[in-house]
Amino acid sequence: MVRCAKSGNIGCEAANLLVEAPSSVSPVQSGQSRHKWAGNGMSPPERTRDSRKMTLLHEGRVLYVSVADVSKPNGPGVNEREFMLSLFDKFGSRAHMLAPMPRYSCCDLNLEQTTFYPNPKKWDLFGFIRQQLQLKKEIHRLLAEQPFDLVVIRMGALPLGLYLARKMPAPYVLKTVGEVLGGAFADSKGFKRLVCNSLAGCNLFLVRNVIQGAIGLDACTEQLLQQHEETFGLARDDLLLCRNATNVHRHRPQATADAKAALKLSHFEPVLGYAGGKPAHQGGMQILAITARMIEDYPRLGAVIVGGDEDLLLKRARELGISDHVAIPGQLPYDRIPTYVNSFDVCFALDRPDRLRRVGNSHQKVRQYLACGKRVVSCGANDDSLLRGDLVRSVGSADTAAIEKATRELLQWDDDKQRRHAARCIAYARKHLSTEVSLTRRVDYWEMRMRRVRPFGYHARNAD
Repeated sequence: MVRCAKSGNIGCEAANLLVEAPSSVSPVQSGQSRHKWAGNGMSPPERTRDSRKMTLLHEGRVLYVSVADVSKPNGPGVNEREFMLSLFDKFGSRAHMLAPMPRYSCCDLNLEQTTFYPNPKKWDLFGFIRQQLQLKKEIHRLLAEQPFDLVVIRMGALPLGLYLARKMPAPYVLKTVGEVLGGAFADSKGFKRLVCNSLAGCNLFLVRNVIQGAIGLDACTEQLLQQHEETFGLARDDLLLCRNATNVHRHRPQATADAKAALKLSHFEPVLGYAGGKPAHQGGMQILAITARMIEDYPRLGAVIVGGDEDLLLKRARELGISDHVAIPGQLPYDRIPTYVNSFDVCFALDRPDRLRRVGNSHQKVRQYLACGKRVVSCGANDDSLLRGDLVRSVGSADTAAIEKATRELLQWDDDKQRRHAARCIAYARKHLSTEVSLTRRVDYWEMRMRRVRPFGYHARNAD
């Protein structure tokens, strides 16, 4: 089993991999005899400050617990990597992170302020159980050793470790809570789908209990907040809508011609591009379809699709007879994504209609595109402010004709209009879509919820 490392001590193999109730107990706990901390007789550290009178941002200590591997270039991994960087930037040495052992190179990690726990392969049942027990143990150990004022948690499916660790001496909040009624299992098929369906009830039980112990919760779309409100009986005013954000220091504008040259894509003009997870389901197929329809008018047109699903996309390109007009490099390290985004002339972020209805649209990739000053075609249920500001073109994700029409219109812009649009997008992204702005909103919300103190489940337990 992977040894869970303390700060700055993770062993040679991992080191090589990593190169590239407030201080007072909450009322629901203080009204009862305090549980035996961590189940092992340890006492929580003394807390000398009243967190209701302090400013969390300037004085508070935060333990951040993530179930996402921040080294992965997928949605959750990127989201948590950028959140981690903002948290350490704002809180400095007063923040500590507990995260899965990274599978890939990740130069952004702060080893001095990070503790790792095992990261088993998917569908490894015994590895999963060991991981969850270790997660619970590490949460208890860190809270016993340091006087954290708040625990911030990114929760995943089947949160067994968080369920076992939910009775803490410090309050906790949940960030970026996604689908809990099978959303994490929705893409599984065959036997795996049967296994997931059989675990749905267990998953709901664990998630419900973890949520009931929290003092705050945020999600990135109105649809997700409505799910949580209806499923768990939460009041909408107690929840925070915090849309996904991007690192505007990482995703910065670069001359399109220079980016194309760096990637050896100069033979394509223009480039229709996608960079993100699951491209076969979130825009890649549509890009191929309109490329086939537009080649006659744009003989050098290229489709560049980054993020995986290579076999499906290449097969479709061959069927459409456009193999010479596509570049599909697969999933790439996150650090390479900004150059690819800057090589695109028009960027795409679409989704399946059924998923849009369920969870809405708060694509990180859209924020990344805008931070680089790009023209964007996206789908319905997007952030209204992006539509009102005419920063993106919204189309039906299954309407190929509408996607083609929007793309043609954007490609007809002259240089002056492109420059003005790019300047507006970049300015808007830096002012409204950055991870710093997102963290400030969260910290304000956390402080407000800490003053209230009581977890969501308090009123339900005391209704009688």
